Amino acid sequence: MEANLIAHDGDQVTVQVCIDLSGTMLEAEGHIQDACNAVGRAASLEALKRFETDGTPIMLGAIKWTRRCTSHQTYQTPYGTVGLERHVYQTSQGGKIYCPLDADARIIRHATPLFAKQLSHKYAQMNVNAVCADLSDNHGRPVTASYVQNVTDWVGAIAMAQEETWDYTLPVLDQPVASVAISLDGAMLAMKEEGWREAMVGSLSLYDPVSERLHTIMYATPEHGKAVFLQRMTQEIERIKTQYPNALYSALLTVPRATGPSWSNTPSGNSSTTSMPPNTSPRSPWPRIPARPTSPSASSGCMNSVINSSTSTAPWRR
Repeated sequence: MEANLIAHDGDQVTVQVCIDLSGTMLEAEGHIQDACNAVGRAASLEALKRFETDGTPIMLGAIKWTRRCTSHQTYQTPYGTVGLERHVYQTSQGGKIYCPLDADARIIRHATPLFAKQLSHKYAQMNVNAVCADLSDNHGRPVTASYVQNVTDWVGAIAMAQEETWDYTLPVLDQPVASVAISLDGAMLAMKEEGWREAMVGSLSLYDPVSERLHTIMYATPEHGKAVFLQRMTQEIERIKTQYPNALYSALLTVPRATGPSWSNTPSGNSSTTSMPPNTSPRSPWPRIPARPTSPSASSGCMNSVINSSTSTAPWRR
């Protein structure tokens, strides 16, 4: 089923489609869905054309790019595939090809931004086979498992590259933040090609004066090594401490002392450290913070440290 473009006036288009309503209600709904996808493909094609150049030379910084040829490309949209002839550019020295349409429309592995967003969201909630089945059965949009993985990998790489410059705005809290609980642990994940791998997981929980949790920030990464994860975790802690400098900060680290971060070494406030036995159950109550600084046990493989303390006791419970 295809839709026809009736009129195109500036940024507005008029699309016509004929829908077959015969058969059962389920069959009629399937026809309606196909018609909606056809309208989406027609409109998406016109939207992509808005980012196409006229073939004249362009400047990227101090480098001049000239038109090399016109190349056909098939783009993946939430409504299906659309084909388009677009200009590609190259410098006088040769080398890589540049497509202004792909850059300006934010195309990711030939997927439009909305489709890449949908794939990433679904893949974060389900496995790749479930994503493919959901798109095919519920959206009339069949895709391959390898394409879902390729697009989401690129989206993740873009997010990782931009993460250092992004700031996550905390929600408006009804109560003041009296304490912040920092936890760090490891979890074993079954990777498809590499087998079992330890993933670093951590969280920052904000509590009010009566020990009620207000908000939690969670982190997880299956990457090799702990340095990058600990660096990001430390940056987020410093950002929270800047916003809530008078709160009591406590850290529960179920990692060896030699590799654990030194979040308790803060020049801006008092600090104290207490030990937690390495075999402590994760379901046991959160250990009570001591009133006076004590020295950590040398034999303990895990530690519970209080940092930047402004009070003598912890005004919160698990």
